[in-house]
Amino acid sequence: IRLNIPSTICDLLFEYMYNGPRTNLETISFERLIELTEAAEEYKVYSAIDCCKHALRKHVPTNPLEVMRIAAKYGYSDELMQAAPFAIDTSLPVMSSILPPSLHMAWVSLFLYLIKFYVNLNSDPITLSVVTANNSSTPTASPPSLTLLSIDANTGTTSFSAF
Repeated sequence: IRLNIPSTICDLLFEYMYNGPRTNLETISFERLIELTEAAEEYKVYSAIDCCKHALRKHVPTNPLEVMRIAAKYGYSDELMQAAPFAIDTSLPVMSSILPPSLHMAWVSLFLYLIKFYVNLNSDPITLSVVTANNSSTPTASPPSLTLLSIDANTGTTSFSAF
């Protein structure tokens, strides 16, 4: 049988398939942990998946985007929610490349909620600019648009303007 994973990852994966001592996943590099998580998911080694999910949490503060990517890919909601606050300053175009389309609206909602929270702490209104571009692979005649989001600190109202 030919496996399409490196032998070091295969060895780690086998530790979870047999009764015996296991490597502490909090001691391996983040890159190896990601590879092991991908392999455990591909081959459905559930004992390894659970340990990988737990070990990913250690890396949330230093690698929130990659933790979010893998958590979103495999439906690890707890890890996704733990990493979200560490990535809130990430631009929306970057987040749209990390998260699947089914989570885009949830991310924007969280982003807006945190902005409103920030505005309530500060009495100054805030204006954000987000440049959006057509993500289609086919060229179009429409140029990228500029969307302005304004939140009034006194009333909490939100207004959008698209150009």
